[in-house]
Amino acid sequence: MNYFIASLLTTVVVAFAPFSSLAQIPKSYGAAAGDLPPTSPLKDQTSATMMQILFNGPPRLASGPLDSAAYVNVEAQRLANPGIAYVNWKAVGKILKRLGFTNPPPYLTPELEKVIFDYAGYAMKVAGEDSAAYCAEFRRLYSIRYGGQFINFNFGDGRGASSGYVQTKGVGRTPLVRPWADADHSSGVMGLPEAIHEALWAALFEEELPLGANPVLFIITTGTKVDPSHPETSDDRALVVREDMNRPGYYERNTAVFSENLEPSLREKHIQEDQKRMEALIPKIARALPFPKDLPPQATPSEYLQGALKQFIDNVALQYAAAYARQIYHGATSTSNILIDGRFLDFGTAAAVPGYRKIRFIPSDGANGETSNLKSDLIFELLKELRKELPDRLKSGVPSEEVAGLLWQAVRY
Repeated sequence: MNYFIASLLTTVVVAFAPFSSLAQIPKSYGAAAGDLPPTSPLKDQTSATMMQILFNGPPRLASGPLDSAAYVNVEAQRLANPGIAYVNWKAVGKILKRLGFTNPPPYLTPELEKVIFDYAGYAMKVAGEDSAAYCAEFRRLYSIRYGGQFINFNFGDGRGASSGYVQTKGVGRTPLVRPWADADHSSGVMGLPEAIHEALWAALFEEELPLGANPVLFIITTGTKVDPSHPETSDDRALVVREDMNRPGYYERNTAVFSENLEPSLREKHIQEDQKRMEALIPKIARALPFPKDLPPQATPSEYLQGALKQFIDNVALQYAAAYARQIYHGATSTSNILIDGRFLDFGTAAAVPGYRKIRFIPSDGANGETSNLKSDLIFELLKELRKELPDRLKSGVPSEEVAGLLWQAVRY
């Protein structure tokens, strides 16, 4: 595993350019992140200003392939004693360069540390935490609704919230956690060992796989414990700040909103809000998907969508084939654990596999090297959703399961 650890500082950025029509999307830009094409007026900004732009404002993805209708507001409170445990300057620099900055900061300074804390040093107080660990200052963040399988019956992101070009994981329990969730899926926090695990595996997958992984940019300690009632044995609480992301699950309905466990008025509220999300996001699916190779000249919207979906299938198949060949296993297959360009995301079950053993960590998931679950959970699920939700004029652009299966089998690493 030592050669894996050496890849810790390697990360990737695939940029999204928010163009207003399909005809304006150039082949030089992808569709995964939320950053803009290079713009020269930003090049001479100070390091502090760069950090402010990175963190500040509503999620930039909301003005591109996503929409403000998908988000709920989260009020986070300023931490009194935060610390910086890790900075991935290489990944931070790549994002800033995509934004047009030519001189991103290469190391931490007291000025930059202050700016990072001014924007990222916020969390939601959990039961048992000392009030002295927080200041009387709040900052608005934004948690996103999404659907798909295997999201613990929550209504979206239960412990993450976004701003600017980043998302903070472990920020606390968001309003999208289901009311009847068990303690393991409702606290909204993460410990420092989990945060380090996340950063290491993000770097490992970035180094080893053709499409890489969503990069961890910062690990921030909160000055509190994951379990304040047992401080002697509890892990330190931490926040993972990572590049904001776009997942296939954002374009799928959430089934938990229909649960009979919800009080009727709350159920109706979640149903309505999820409907608004779908109405806003489904029309944007084509611009969110990876740009298709070999697109015919003067492609119609339906032809473009078909090409983009085929590219998505190719990307996901290639990524998983490479992971198997490299003897590394993600372990949690769902449309909320990959990005819409095929990069990996969320690494709580990731592992290196001795040989090619058929290990599995989640009973309902496919074992290492098996492809039936991957096709059904990552490909067929999204295609089925789009056949139901897209307007009739675009449904012909959704490949059949037979075609999708053939495309999947055609990928060789």
